[in-house]
Amino acid sequence: MADISPFQGVRYNPAKIGDLAGVICPPYDVISMEEQRVLHARDKHNFVRLEHGLTSGSDTPENNKYTRAAATLDRWLKQKVLKPEPSPALYVHDHHFQHGGKSFIRRGLIATVRLEEWNAGSIHPHETTLSRPRSDRMRLLQATRANLSPIWALYDDTGGQTAALLEAHTKGTPAIDLLTPEGERHVLWSIADEDVHRQVRAQFAGRSLYIADGHHRYETALAYQKERLSAGRGATGDGDFNHVMLTLVDFADQGLVILPVHRLIKGLAPPVMAQMKQRLGQYFELSPLPVDRLAFPAGDGLPVPARQDSVEGAMAVAGLEPGKLFLLTWNANLAKAVAGHHSKPSARLAAVVFHDTVVEGILGCKGVEDEEVVIDYTYDGRQAVEKVLKKEYQMAFLLEPVEASMIKAVGDAGDRMPGKTTYFHPKLPAGLVMRVIGE
Repeated sequence: MADISPFQGVRYNPAKIGDLAGVICPPYDVISMEEQRVLHARDKHNFVRLEHGLTSGSDTPENNKYTRAAATLDRWLKQKVLKPEPSPALYVHDHHFQHGGKSFIRRGLIATVRLEEWNAGSIHPHETTLSRPRSDRMRLLQATRANLSPIWALYDDTGGQTAALLEAHTKGTPAIDLLTPEGERHVLWSIADEDVHRQVRAQFAGRSLYIADGHHRYETALAYQKERLSAGRGATGDGDFNHVMLTLVDFADQGLVILPVHRLIKGLAPPVMAQMKQRLGQYFELSPLPVDRLAFPAGDGLPVPARQDSVEGAMAVAGLEPGKLFLLTWNANLAKAVAGHHSKPSARLAAVVFHDTVVEGILGCKGVEDEEVVIDYTYDGRQAVEKVLKKEYQMAFLLEPVEASMIKAVGDAGDRMPGKTTYFHPKLPAGLVMRVIGE
């Protein structure tokens, strides 16, 4: 069962920070080097200094972005720039945003969950992870001893019990109501009512959680827990490090937007490119689509003509012939190539098919980090095609977005999708509330 608890959050002190919109930031994994510099310049107290600080050529083991983050956190706490809440609370976060010309509101419940190994009971991943981000987050966690940004998890609120409970306790004045320079609005309520805490905990006791975003941070929290336990800390299971902060979003939330992550390829030798169309024909039926007829829905997903022709199982590829896309639909050989290697839900996913047939089958790469072949990612389908037309990349594979129900199905099957299969939009911000881990 999922063991959900309130926690004593740490938030920016409005008496010290006049403009909260200027100090929150995106999570580390979507902050580009340019955005990193912009955020640092935006405000001297911007949360990026903790979440994803700048590096320097003069960094040493004693002075680096991790030690500077820890020192900054300690200083901001002493200066009361960041201030602990007076008592444990649950937090309700309403994220207002625009996408595809439409307005959305996504509601999240910020709490802590007791850590458990993947698929050991109630917490399930849906994507594979890489060692480099885990190492980065581990060093930051060891230095700061804090959950700086929340992991994002999904749950099934059948019957709407939790939705009704939260709605009843978000009628008053929120703790935070801000509009970011990027046009997103964040509204945060703090619920300190212990009776509500008990009700929420009871509601989640019979539920499973499915990690949407933050797999690396969850695995880092597990590794940190083991490290602290091996040092003789918290053997009874009561230590703060036995829990991790997350934001819980209902699978049925109308603001749950999942974008596809398209694949861009370069570094292919001319003989490989010359055979690509024939090799793809081993696994797919190819149907040409003129680029000038394409209409991308909100810049993501497959083009409209492809969607009309696709029932189940399709991708589109640019780069096989100048000025054309080809719709790729599964054939019998593909089913044989994928069958037996994945669970039934995973075997239907375009990202799995791409990895098995293109990355491993055709290109012979053992992973997506090959020394010569470069595979990059974008959630903008139009941009992907344009990069091929401009010859910045040789090929672009356009994938359909993954349905939320598929994330649950893959998690329940104990399987994982390839990394960067889903892009949850927009990302949860860092800096609304954080959690300091005690000794």
